[in-house]
This record gives sequence, structure tokens and C-alpha cells, in this order.
Amino acid sequence: MIQKFCSSVIYPIPPCFDSNDQFDHLSISGYLNHLQKNGAKVFLTTAGTSRYNFLSDREFIVFNETCASTSKESNAAFIMGLPPYADKHLEYFINFSNDIKPDAVLAMYPDRYYDDAPIVEYFHRIADESEVPVMIHGMFMRHALGGTYEFTTDLVNAIKQHENIIGIKEESINLNLAYLISKLADDGFLVFPAGGSCRRYLLTHPAGAQTFLGGIGNIFTEIEEYFFELVKSEKQAEANKIVREFEDPLFAVFSKIGWHMALQEALNHTGLLQTSNRKPFAPISEDKAEAVHGVLDDIKTRWQNYDR
Repeated sequence: MIQKFCSSVIYPIPPCFDSNDQFDHLSISGYLNHLQKNGAKVFLTTAGTSRYNFLSDREFIVFNETCASTSKESNAAFIMGLPPYADKHLEYFINFSNDIKPDAVLAMYPDRYYDDAPIVEYFHRIADESEVPVMIHGMFMRHALGGTYEFTTDLVNAIKQHENIIGIKEESINLNLAYLISKLADDGFLVFPAGGSCRRYLLTHPAGAQTFLGGIGNIFTEIEEYFFELVKSEKQAEANKIVREFEDPLFAVFSKIGWHMALQEALNHTGLLQTSNRKPFAPISEDKAEAVHGVLDDIKTRWQNYDR
């Protein structure tokens, strides 16, 4: 099972809305097919990139049904993100996942951090009820006493003791902690870092992380897949060059705008997934849009002429 998730970079799927602000599942299916044709073999929906807070429960169902059916048609793997709900409301969505049978579900803790025990119990209850394997959405939590709290190695170790829990989407703010959590990866436990994409994978892969969450690959899939193959082939210098030549320029622009806003503009500009804004998602300014267009056009030209 773990090997299936390591067959490519893992691609997070954003939502799409038509000009009448209706959820556009046909465009989502088309985008998945585009990713697959360019090397993607693993897709994921998640509370962040997939903007669950902008969707109704019915739209959530249609979104994930579309991803599940399109993935199965292309023999790709699909990880379905569960909404970060309390047990009472989450049961409906676990039953839904049991019906559509994604390859795994990704669960996100919905409350503040008080101590480890409630968090371990939350994930274990999901793992008990889920008929498919469960992964941890390892994003920091708000701490009940103020500030934030990150998933520690002790907490992850306690959660992963359940036989139906098989991985974590690692999102540590502290890169040393990201490295330590990556060391928990093994043949039965997948660690895939998020936030930083290729450059973060260069840090976490030596510790054990088997793949990573896509970034530039959501737009230029072939660049990220090429990088992934270089790392697996232990061609470190060439992999580093891909980061410097393509990912660094993209991040330099996107980080000044905000990833999700910049990604939406990039997908609109390239025609890969054209969507309208659903309020209150902030509109992009003209100068920021032009910056996105400029870096995309530059990367496209340089990739076409890249010696590989």
C-alpha cells in the first residue's frame, strides 16, 4: 500500500467554481486528467488547498466523488481529506468514505491542544471506523494556553500505533522537527512533507520521507516529477539544480502573494483549472497577477529549452 503512494509526488486538488458560483466538478475531473497525463499518480483533497471552509457538505461530497472516480479510471491513488469535525458530525463523512473507497483518508484534529490523549483518541476512533487506511494531517494546532502546538515525535508515535494508521502529511513549522518526524517513516508508515515542496523534500528525504506534497507540479507537473525521479536516482546535484532553476523563482513570486491566491491565478492563466472567486476569498490585484504571469511564462520557456 505505501508503495502506491510513493509512485509520484502527491498533488493537492483545489476547488473550482463556475461564473455562477456553482461548484464545477467537470473542470476538476479535467484537471485531474491533465495531471495524470503529465506523470501524476497520487491525488489528495485537504481542508487547506481544497478550501473545505468554502464548500457546502453537498459540494464536499461531489468534490470527493469526482476525485475518487476520476482517479480510479486512471488507476491513480486518491487520498480523501476528511473535514475537521467533531466525532458526531464526522461519522457521516467516514461512512461516505467507506462507500466510495478512496485509497486512504486524511484526518485533521478539530480542536485546540490540551494534551496528547484526546488527539490520540480522536485519530484512533477514526481508524476504528474507517474501512480504508487513515493518515494524520500533521498541521500545528492552536494551544489552549496561547500560541500554537506542533505534532511532536512522541505524539505521532502514539497515534501511529493503530494498525489502520499508515502515514502523516508532515507540516512542522520547525524544520528540525520535520526532519525528526521524517525519521518515523518505514515500510508501513508514509511521511510526506508539505510546505516547501521540492526544497523541503531535499531536507526530509535523507531522514526517510518517501514523497512530498506538490507545489510547482500543480502547474508544471513534468518539472516536479522529473525532480522526484532525480532524487530517487540519487542524482543530488541535478535535483538541486531543478530547485534553483525553477522552484526558487516561482516561490520568490508566490511567497509575496500567498500560495493559494497565486496558485489560483496560475491555474487560471494557464487554463488548467479556470475558476471564479467564491467570496470571501480575496481577489488578486493586477500587479500581483502580472507577477504570476511573468514568472510562469519565464519558467515555461526555460523548461522547454532545458537540457535533460
